[in-house]
Amino acid sequence: MPPRAARAAEGTRDDQRRPQPPASLTAPRKPWRWLAPGTVVVALAVVVVLSRHRLPEILGTVAGVRWPLVGVAVLAQIVAIVLLTAQQEFVLRSVGGHVGSVAMTATTLGGDTISVGIPFAGPPAAALFTYRRLQAAGNDAALIGWSLATSGVASTVGLALVVAVGSGLTGSVLGAIGAALASLVAIVPVVVVLAAMHHRPAREFLLRGIDRGSRWLARRMPVLPAARLGSSLGRLVESFGALRLSPRRGLVVLALALVNWLAAVACLAASVVAVGGTIPWTDLLIIWSAGTGAGYVGLTPGGVGVVETALTAAFVAAGSPASVALGAVLVYRAVTLWLVLLIGGLVLVAASRTSRASRTG
Repeated sequence: MPPRAARAAEGTRDDQRRPQPPASLTAPRKPWRWLAPGTVVVALAVVVVLSRHRLPEILGTVAGVRWPLVGVAVLAQIVAIVLLTAQQEFVLRSVGGHVGSVAMTATTLGGDTISVGIPFAGPPAAALFTYRRLQAAGNDAALIGWSLATSGVASTVGLALVVAVGSGLTGSVLGAIGAALASLVAIVPVVVVLAAMHHRPAREFLLRGIDRGSRWLARRMPVLPAARLGSSLGRLVESFGALRLSPRRGLVVLALALVNWLAAVACLAASVVAVGGTIPWTDLLIIWSAGTGAGYVGLTPGGVGVVETALTAAFVAAGSPASVALGAVLVYRAVTLWLVLLIGGLVLVAASRTSRASRTG
C-alpha cells in the first residue's frame, strides 16, 4: 500500500476508535422551542415590574378574596361549558348524529384542554381529538365535519355580537364595525363553502375539481393513494350537500353560542366582585373581549401571561385600581384556565385508559 494511502487508512481507523459525542450534543439546536416559556416569563416579568409598588396591596386583595363569590364564578364557568356542550350536541343531533350528553361533555372538556395546552397547534389538535371521539360514537365523517363547522360559525358570530355590543356601550362605533367585519372575514369562507354544497351546479363543479386534482396528483406522485383520497372527498361533498339546518334550529344554535359567551362574561364579573372591586358595567364586555382576543393569539399555552396582561391593562384603562384589576384577573384565570385544565386533564387520562383497555380487551 502506498505510504499516503496507508496514512489515510490509519486516520480513518483512529476516527472510528475515537469516542463520538452523544447525539444530543451534535443535534442542531432549536432556539424556537424556548419561545413559549420565554414569552410567559417575559409577560409575567412585565406584570411584576409594572405592579412592584403595589405588590403588598395586590397580595392583600388576593388574600381577602370572598370565596362564595368565587363559587359564583365557578358556577358561571360550568354554565358556559354546559351551553357549549349543548350547542355542539344539538347541531349533531339536528342532522341525524348521536352522542350522549356525558360523552359530549367529556369531549368538550378534553378538546378545550388540548386547545389551550398546546401553543399554535392547539385548535387543530383539539378538532382532531373531537373528530375521533365523535367518530368512535358511531358518527360518520360528513356529520362530524359539518357539525363542527356549523358550531364554529355560530360561536364566531356570537363572539362578534358580544364585541360589537361592548364597543357600542363604550361609544366606539368603529370598534363595533370592526368586530362585524372581523367576523365576516372569519365566517364568510366557511358559510360560502357550506352553502355551495347545497347548490347542485356548484357541488358538481367542486366534484369535477376534486376529480381532476386527484388524477393530477396520481400522475405526479403514484405512491400516494390519490384515487382513494379523491373518492373519499367526493363522497364527503355529496354528504355535505344533503345536510341542512332549519332556520329555527339555526337560531337556537346561535342563541346557545351567544349565551355561552355571556356566561363567560358573568364569570369575569363575579371575579371582580370576589376581590372587592366594582364591576365596570359599561366597559365589561370590551374588557372581556380584549382578554379573549389575546388568548386566541396562541403564543403561550392557554395564553398564560398574555391574557393576564391584556385583561389587567384593560381594567386599569377602565379606571379600576391595579390591585383590584390583577386580583380579579387571577381569580378569573384560576377558574377559566387552571380549573378547566385540571378537569380536562383528568378527562383525557380517563379517556386514554378507556381506549387502552378496549384495545387490550
